[in-house]
Amino acid sequence: MRGPLRRWAAVATGAATVGLLLAGSTITGAAAKTTDPKVGHKSEHGQATSNDVSAPLRDIPPAHKVARQEHPDSPMPTPAGPVVADPVVQQSSPANAAPATTTNFEGVAANGSAPSDSNGAVGPNDYVDLVNTELQVFNKTGGSLLGPITTNTLWSGFGGECQSENDGDGTVRYDALADRWIVSQFALGPGGAGPFFQCVAVSTTADPTGSYYRYAFSFANFPDYPKTAVWPDGYYQTMNTFGPSGNFLGADTCAYDRSRMLNGQSAGMQCFNLNSTLYGAVLPGDLDGTTPPPLGAPNIQIGLGADNTHLASFVFHVDWANQANTSLAETDIPVAAYTGACGGGGTCIPQLGTTQQLDSLADRMMYRFAYRNFGDHESWVVTYSVTAGGVSAPRWFELRSTPAGSGNLTVYQDSTYAPNANYRWMGSAAMDQAGDIALGFSESSSAMKPAIAYTGHQAADGLNVMEPETVLWQGGGAQTGGLSRWGDYSAMNSDPSDGCTFWYTDQYIPADGSFNWHTRIGSFSFPSCTKRSDSDFSMALFPATGTVAAPGSVSTTVSTDNTTPSSPPQSIALSASGLPTGVTASFSATPVTAGTPSTLTLTVASNTATGTYPILVTGTGASTHSVTFTLTVSGPPSSSIVNGGFETGDFTGWTPSGTTSVRSGGAHSGTYAAWLGDTSPTNGDSSISQTFQLAQAATLSFWYDVSCPDTVAYDWATASLHDNTTNTMTTLLPKTCTTSTGWVNVTSALGASSVGHTFVLTLTNHDDNYPGDPTVTKWDDVALLPPAAPDFAVSASPSSATVAAGSATSYTATVTPANGFAGTVTLSVSGLPSGASGAFNPPSVAGSGSSTLKVTTTTATSPGTYPLTITGTSGSLVHSTGVTLVVNPPPAPDFTLTVAPSSRSVKRGGTTTYTVTITAKNGFAGTVGLSVTGLPSGASGSFNPTSLSSGTSTLTVTAGSGTGTFTLTIKGTSGSLSHSATATLTITRH
Repeated sequence: MRGPLRRWAAVATGAATVGLLLAGSTITGAAAKTTDPKVGHKSEHGQATSNDVSAPLRDIPPAHKVARQEHPDSPMPTPAGPVVADPVVQQSSPANAAPATTTNFEGVAANGSAPSDSNGAVGPNDYVDLVNTELQVFNKTGGSLLGPITTNTLWSGFGGECQSENDGDGTVRYDALADRWIVSQFALGPGGAGPFFQCVAVSTTADPTGSYYRYAFSFANFPDYPKTAVWPDGYYQTMNTFGPSGNFLGADTCAYDRSRMLNGQSAGMQCFNLNSTLYGAVLPGDLDGTTPPPLGAPNIQIGLGADNTHLASFVFHVDWANQANTSLAETDIPVAAYTGACGGGGTCIPQLGTTQQLDSLADRMMYRFAYRNFGDHESWVVTYSVTAGGVSAPRWFELRSTPAGSGNLTVYQDSTYAPNANYRWMGSAAMDQAGDIALGFSESSSAMKPAIAYTGHQAADGLNVMEPETVLWQGGGAQTGGLSRWGDYSAMNSDPSDGCTFWYTDQYIPADGSFNWHTRIGSFSFPSCTKRSDSDFSMALFPATGTVAAPGSVSTTVSTDNTTPSSPPQSIALSASGLPTGVTASFSATPVTAGTPSTLTLTVASNTATGTYPILVTGTGASTHSVTFTLTVSGPPSSSIVNGGFETGDFTGWTPSGTTSVRSGGAHSGTYAAWLGDTSPTNGDSSISQTFQLAQAATLSFWYDVSCPDTVAYDWATASLHDNTTNTMTTLLPKTCTTSTGWVNVTSALGASSVGHTFVLTLTNHDDNYPGDPTVTKWDDVALLPPAAPDFAVSASPSSATVAAGSATSYTATVTPANGFAGTVTLSVSGLPSGASGAFNPPSVAGSGSSTLKVTTTTATSPGTYPLTITGTSGSLVHSTGVTLVVNPPPAPDFTLTVAPSSRSVKRGGTTTYTVTITAKNGFAGTVGLSVTGLPSGASGSFNPTSLSSGTSTLTVTAGSGTGTFTLTIKGTSGSLSHSATATLTITRH
């Protein structure tokens, strides 16, 4: 049985308080018709029915609370498939627990309704807390700046249902790209029977207590469970739609015109309705951080799949200029099989001290579908509740798109966190700028009251593992009174001001009861994430890769932005390094003001060798950041180094005698440049010629093939080159026939002294056509090739090295010369984390050879994964290669314990000694207490000294009257650390 989606409210009626159901529906009707059974059809569209600008929110008198009305239940479609044992339950865990909170304070408390719909968002200076029908603004230390006030206070003076109704299901988001706040809740009309609206407000400034641009978007049917997300081309909102009889009409996904809403202009929306038999409670992709997605990237959304081995991904492309181009496509993403918690969404969560169980809401993804762009890839994280070992547990994902902007999502991590027999549900996940993931959730069992907890995955941790959880707040009570509804959602957010701090809010119960929930807000960060300063900026490339055939060019957009939107824009100077021979870089603008893009154009000359090159694009403002553009040069070098002549494979202008055709494909394949001669019994010569003027030094190259041997030496071929400028002839090919059949390559260098000269190349065949002696000569690959300049390449191994903070590791950098290169290459490394240093031995390589790069870290080096760039420089030649440095946390202080000798023999009543050695590790400075067990009856043992930090202690053993061989265990203990070793004691009679 799927659990009902109920929303309850306690409404004051005189002196009595009664519980009423707030919102929902039951699936009773057929799905809406759709042209695509897996995607859906366009639904609501058009302009907001009304919009205006409010007075400052801090100056608006709080609106009165309004009574709630009852609505039926609304379960969602459940993925098909058999009940399965979860195959990806986490089996091990990192040693260190998730970090403790740095801020922990009370949010908005119970307001006479349930569930709380706990939701919040964080900006540079403020935290906005929004529950079912109320909101409050806090500073980052928990001080209240405004409220709590009813949410519809924000629409006071607006008119209509947005002002008169206060129906809940609110969300709040912070738009880090615009430094604005977005608040939304629905309005259901009198009695919940319509008219139906989504009421959306966008702040006019960065101040959440200031004025707002307000909008009312009208819907024909009840738009339940709305979820809001920020994207550059729109504010996206998903919802579950129900008809007048409570029949489920499928999930809707809508885009609102963000650019117009940011300016208070009239704004439209475009929506799609999904197939009701397959999908419900879809989540829109929600941007975190200040690096936007690639230009024009669609919003990718997520939902549970049609079966329990897939997720459903929806690609929503909106076009505000031409709505006919707006589209929605669905793709299935294979995942490890799962079974939804509590039978796929029912009520089964136990609590201490009551038989009342709580709803799991396992029939839907949990808000948010958080997105980050890392330049070389995009990441999305999300969670929902599954059954693992008989309990509810959060299944969490990191989905990736590589390269950025491809829109093709694949699973990078897929794991279920169930470390013990407690139930965990109502989760929310987000990612910081270092790639660390935070996962918050509610936790309960028959042995504990519901609590708020969180765990985390640092980028340096192994894939698919979360750290031991940390309890943010332990509730003092269980929810009773027949009220099963819990949470509906919680909210994990990443702080845009430093890129590292997570903020989480969820509900708890302070004492046994119903309609008495509280919310709690806490913040924390991982040590592996380096926080940005207010004066810092971010930088990204769109796209981050490009391929071009020489000669040619390729471009990318360099995007920059202040990490703190409210900071004054700074000037950023742009540069590019690591350019291979023949490649030049130019920027459409440099310096640029943070927030203003620049176009980088890489122009590739004809003499650039094929290969893949990492180009380092650097921005220098208040700090310096670099990103890598991967340039791939494809195809053979062009021979377009002549004035009015020919190029490789292009024989336009040749005068044929016999048959001439342009070759297609590789050397000596397909048709040929020239096929001279015939098989008729007629003697004769045939030739082709081409005139060209040399523009730069080059090598003339061609291949020829004559069918040999010949019965009479009258068949021959020749190639000649006439310099018209000096009136000199050079014979490139002798007349005599070769003695074996096969292709032969002929080259002729045309040096600097020939530049500007006009040449005539003539290829000639003579065939005697003696009866029974057919001979055919073929010419191919006639081309002018630019001379290869001396150059070198840099490589390094291993590609990745792991080191504990405070230790060192090394790489081998190898310089490989090409085309006679004999210069000296100076080596350098960039991208090292704070607290790390690198040194090459030797610092330079002459011609060819290797150098050892030793990277030394300190205990202050933050754990994480760092891409390093090893660069070789020789004059104007610069080449780079990349390696990865993985820094793990420094090993904890510890000690070892050894005993010598391993055995002793002593007579009855006698004494003997052992030496116990304590060796400190990793800066251990504690005191180790010693003890011994296993002594036979009547024997005793004593240590001198009895405790020590390092060094040796003597264990003296006095034998008793018994005899035999005994195993002694010598143990050293220091706090939670404990190590032991064994030794043998033999007691003899004589």
